[in-house]
Amino acid sequence: MLRAVSKYKQVLCASCQPRIPTKMTIHSIHSSTDNPKKTPIQKSKVKLHQESFLNGTFANYIEQMYDNWLQNPASVHHSWAKYFAEEAANMNPEVGASTIATKEGELNDAAIPIPKRDPQLMEGDFINPEIINLRSEAAQLQNLLFVYRDSGHLMANVDPLDMSTPFGKIKTPDYNRIPNEIYMNFAPWLQFPDMTKHVALPEDTAVGGDQSERLNIGEFIKRLEDVYCGPVGVEINHIRNVKRLKWLKTEIETPNFYVSLDKDEKILLWRNLLLTHHLEKFCNKKWPSEKRFSIEGCDVLVPACNFFIHECSKLGVDTLVFGSAHRGRLNLLTNIVHAPPQNIFTRFLALEYKDSGDGDVKYHLGAYVKYKTPHSEKPVTLTLSSNPSHLEAVYPVNLGKTKAFQFLKKDPAGDRIVHVSLHGDAAFSGEGVIYECIQMAKIEPYNVHGTIHVIINNQLGFTADSWETRSSMYATCVAKVIGAPVFHVNADEPEAVVSIMKLIARYRQTFKRDAFIDIIGYRRHGHNEGDDPSFTQPLMYEKIKKTLPIFEKYTLKLLKEGVITEDMVKQEVEEYLQTLEAEYQTSKKAEVFDSTPWIDVPWEGFEKNKHLTAIPKTGGKMDKLHALAKLVSQPPPEPFKIHRSLQRVLSQRNNMIEENSLDWALAEALALGTILDDGNHVRLIGQDSKRGTFSHRHAVYHDQVSRNTFTPLEHIGPQQGKFNVYNSILNEMAALSYEYGYSLVDPNLLVIWEAQFGDFANNAQAVFDQWISSGDSKWSIQSGLVMFLPHGIEGQGPEHSSARPERFLELCSDSPRCVELDMKKQLFNANWFILHPSNPSTLFHALRRQLQLPFRRPLVVLTPKSLLRHPQVKCTFEDLSADKKFQAYLPETSNQKKDKVLKYILCSGKIYYDLIEARDKAGLGDKISIARLEQISPFPYLDFIEDVSSYKNLTQICWCQSEPENFGFWNYVGPRMCSVMEISTHPVCYVGRDSSSVPATGFSSIYKKSQECLMEDAMSID
Repeated sequence: MLRAVSKYKQVLCASCQPRIPTKMTIHSIHSSTDNPKKTPIQKSKVKLHQESFLNGTFANYIEQMYDNWLQNPASVHHSWAKYFAEEAANMNPEVGASTIATKEGELNDAAIPIPKRDPQLMEGDFINPEIINLRSEAAQLQNLLFVYRDSGHLMANVDPLDMSTPFGKIKTPDYNRIPNEIYMNFAPWLQFPDMTKHVALPEDTAVGGDQSERLNIGEFIKRLEDVYCGPVGVEINHIRNVKRLKWLKTEIETPNFYVSLDKDEKILLWRNLLLTHHLEKFCNKKWPSEKRFSIEGCDVLVPACNFFIHECSKLGVDTLVFGSAHRGRLNLLTNIVHAPPQNIFTRFLALEYKDSGDGDVKYHLGAYVKYKTPHSEKPVTLTLSSNPSHLEAVYPVNLGKTKAFQFLKKDPAGDRIVHVSLHGDAAFSGEGVIYECIQMAKIEPYNVHGTIHVIINNQLGFTADSWETRSSMYATCVAKVIGAPVFHVNADEPEAVVSIMKLIARYRQTFKRDAFIDIIGYRRHGHNEGDDPSFTQPLMYEKIKKTLPIFEKYTLKLLKEGVITEDMVKQEVEEYLQTLEAEYQTSKKAEVFDSTPWIDVPWEGFEKNKHLTAIPKTGGKMDKLHALAKLVSQPPPEPFKIHRSLQRVLSQRNNMIEENSLDWALAEALALGTILDDGNHVRLIGQDSKRGTFSHRHAVYHDQVSRNTFTPLEHIGPQQGKFNVYNSILNEMAALSYEYGYSLVDPNLLVIWEAQFGDFANNAQAVFDQWISSGDSKWSIQSGLVMFLPHGIEGQGPEHSSARPERFLELCSDSPRCVELDMKKQLFNANWFILHPSNPSTLFHALRRQLQLPFRRPLVVLTPKSLLRHPQVKCTFEDLSADKKFQAYLPETSNQKKDKVLKYILCSGKIYYDLIEARDKAGLGDKISIARLEQISPFPYLDFIEDVSSYKNLTQICWCQSEPENFGFWNYVGPRMCSVMEISTHPVCYVGRDSSSVPATGFSSIYKKSQECLMEDAMSID
């Protein structure tokens, strides 16, 4: 966009009579290498701020005309075209026009020729141009058009309660003059002496329709009022892409755009409102005290979504992924996703849960359906995602689901799969995850090619008024970050609402960009049906009591138009109420609540309750392991030039292969490589995951000469699965939620999210609490998501030391009072797996196990930091071979005489190697046995019991950890060890740091001293 605004302001003289700048004057503005000598410029006697018409709005108007001229010189008045041409011709060649532009035609500052200002010009100095008369009729009309486009939304009649329009509702506009609101606030310089004069309208508007040469000025203003100050407020002038902006202007400025429904469409709209209205009334009658978060006051949401679906199906869309909060969910389930009402009514009954989980409230449930629309040859798939009460948490989850659908259904451009996100106004402007997700919109790993955002704007947030919930004028102002169009629409103008929904469907399919519709309605009840809103909004609710429901309003409108009849209304209402009553009677016959109809993404051919009959072997074929190891240890073909340090890394990997001693990064690469070789899709993403935070992975090589990259695991073979490795945005909440959503769509995906440091994961705590650890129990949806969280107390201070494993362990669903010895049952009953590996082979088998179990559980891996390069942290090819399995428990590895051992230490992770070193120094190899938990949860009871029972002369059994007592693993592992030791009469003691308010000290001296004390306690034998 043109940024030389100050220069255009400067060319306006005090008398408002521009003149053509001489070449000398122009060169004095734009220094030239041909004429380095400057000519003094006579200062104007009038400063810019003294001209009432030279405000910011007019500067924007000139900028827009300049954009139009760049695209088509004939699109602006000839006087402006001449001026712009002369300015461009005299451009300083040292500045010139940059060739840099953003993707997909987006204009950035560098893409526009920006004249260089003469240093002799002071701020507020002007010269007199000798071109166009700014008060000319054509310029005035163009400016008037711009003002309506830019600011008309401020006068739009978008509030059905008529309480919030910034400048008051325009009730009786006089089209023989410029409306006062426009004139006084935005364009006080506009003057049209003869409003009845027929004029040629600006070429870049469709307002004139077929009468563009015969409209008088008054009619021109009337049509602008209809478009920009009627039931729709339009915000599009912030869009910098000329093609998108022109397309939108043409669409919405076409005469009668908002009221262009035919008779059949009006009847369909009316029937949608009938179903919506009477479902709410029916539920309120049957269950008056039950919470259901009614949609009443914004009933138009249902026809809006249905018209959008129908329009999308015309345009080739076959899958729509919906996400919403709880408000209106029961109506969405019934009248959009077509869930049978009887299924919904069963949730009002006190039924037992059929499945083993905990279930959830009725207004959190999702659904999945395939049905044929009037415009689709094949069924359209709709999924409405289950979600918690944490507002907007479902938004990034659904983005991930949409991306996975697009991958699996081979729709990389998003032509057939569309994401629709429903938001509340207060949550949309208040929740930070909204901005996080919007920033994802055009980034490759996250781009779903356009989301449709529907704001259910109640003008309230629970009890808070809108001005208490945001600083911005609208809840949707964040949309401008990505240059998305925003339409504010009166919820009691249903024809306008569905017209905009059809428009944004076409916009999304044309440009694959986000679009926003802000449906401004109200909430007929309180936050829920049992809440009294008159405590805090007495005036609003007094107005609401007097406001007819939109179904009744629209019925009266269509009766007046003759579209429907009284008999038709009576008959269809009675038939629908009879249907609901019949569904209600059927629902009362249910004995248990079945969650199956509410699974929002069913996995076809993957049985949900399939128990594990045997622990699967998770190793790989030896020849394939060697081939893959060689693949990730060789540089790419010439002339690709890799970094010198990477050459050294690859050389070290080759040495490992020869010595049969594989480190962490190589074992991880072999795990991913074998999974890909089996034809499975792998997606690895996190902050710095391509290289690895600790420069250990190097999944992608970067050419040191060009921008080319090379990813070894993309070159395994023609039958391999797709490998995607990405660096994520600097974010946790939305980024992790996105990957969780991606993992829900298919069981045969390995999706890995990696935190830069483990403690950063607490920025996404709600995702762990509400989704990952509990989604299966609440909604019967499984996920095999893997999370890498770097963890280790290594003297680096309170931050970046601990992934806070205690928080994940307290979310585990197993009880320390129930000692289950069958690991197959433990794995099946677990809500997720928590690992803290000390050996690379553990990671290898854990990743492969994720896709070999007959069910899916999330996996949290507390990955190492310093152990990534520890000389003892190695495994062999034989450890990874086909006959091997995942080992949750690793016993003492030395050849001890067990009857000599007096002390048994169980530990996990890096401290194992510290203990081994301390034991060797103390010469206690025959007295102290050290075992490791590789899998913390589910706790491997049987392995632990069998091992510890083999030591007959123990005097001490200890758990040892690096973390303080109130952090780490003790509060989970300790009670489970004690449950076992109650049987064997052995006491269990804790060896570790004292409780603390932080997981690690910030002083290296204190860390070293506490580490020494810890080792002394561990090596002491009572």
